[in-house]
Amino acid sequence: MSQQERTSWLSDFQQWYAAILPQIEQKGVTGELFAEFERGLHMMEPFAYCRAFVQESLRFKDYGARRKLLRRYADKVATEVQGMIGMMKTVDLNDPNLLTPHVGRPTKDEQAARQLQAEKERQEQEEKEETLFGKKSDIPVVETPDTESVSGSMGGGTLLRLDEIKWLLSPALQEAVETVRDLRQKEADCAATAKAMALAGHPEEEVEPYSEDAVTYKQQYESIYGHVDSELAHVYVRLKEDTTYIAKIQAAKADPQEWRTKLRVYWDKFDDQQKATIKQQVIDDIKRNDPEQAKIREAEEKKKKEIADLIKYLTRKDKLNTPRRVKTMEERYQQLVELAGEEEAKHYYPVLEAARKDAENYTINNKKSKNNEEE
Repeated sequence: MSQQERTSWLSDFQQWYAAILPQIEQKGVTGELFAEFERGLHMMEPFAYCRAFVQESLRFKDYGARRKLLRRYADKVATEVQGMIGMMKTVDLNDPNLLTPHVGRPTKDEQAARQLQAEKERQEQEEKEETLFGKKSDIPVVETPDTESVSGSMGGGTLLRLDEIKWLLSPALQEAVETVRDLRQKEADCAATAKAMALAGHPEEEVEPYSEDAVTYKQQYESIYGHVDSELAHVYVRLKEDTTYIAKIQAAKADPQEWRTKLRVYWDKFDDQQKATIKQQVIDDIKRNDPEQAKIREAEEKKKKEIADLIKYLTRKDKLNTPRRVKTMEERYQQLVELAGEEEAKHYYPVLEAARKDAENYTINNKKSKNNEEE
């Protein structure tokens, strides 16, 4: 900024800070105050410690939830500005003469100019630090499960990159995934700033906001990863249970079974109880959203229950195997053959045979008992 621009900025910021910010806090972000909130953000953006907050706020525009944070950052800017007011009115920090080496200690103006220059060089250096995969901060962290686990043996056991699986996610989560790289960068920036300030001996209360922001950004992108894990576990189940979804995957020229194998690593992140819940959620969704599938599934569930009831009757041990019960067992066995098939039903045929022998013994014993009574 030139001296004139800084003087103008200072006047605008002081007016906004004194008159507008209190209104935003009291009335909320409505009407004209929405635009004033954004104006304040743009005025604070040149300060490095505000940049991540400003960019995120402008991206999501959830200003109502950010009023406390706006106050915190505005107070920091105001404090810094108070110490620079005299300098800002009289000195052009971009003047190259202030950077010229000379004998003796640098003046306050020269120190400020050098700090500004050092910050610019740091940012430029970060932009140049690239690897074959792009900026260092952009390199994805790939988690590798234990190679002895079930997931470790499936397709190498590695989690897929977000860009590989994004097409399987819901539209809302696809949008959230797009913010992960930015959130990771902001976390890294805040953590680096907090570390640098701590090493430079800044008070804890000055370092703490950066540390807190770093934690917040990490929680945000880890939350997105958690939602990705959950949705992919649901997809894993749908690739077996949801015939409509399977057809959709096939229409996209993808192999459902191959993708199910790839997604096993996400399924294995959950315990047995969570898996049961996920499976039930998928089945409930199918019933709720696909009437045709729901009818087929309900018919299958009804059939399964009837088969289970027949097997339960055949294998009961709390009833005597009388001729009357054996006759009913024979009827139930025939029903089991019709519903489950001969191959499945034959496993229970020995139970029926044993019951028939019990019934014969029951009849013989009853006859003997009667004869004894008559004698």
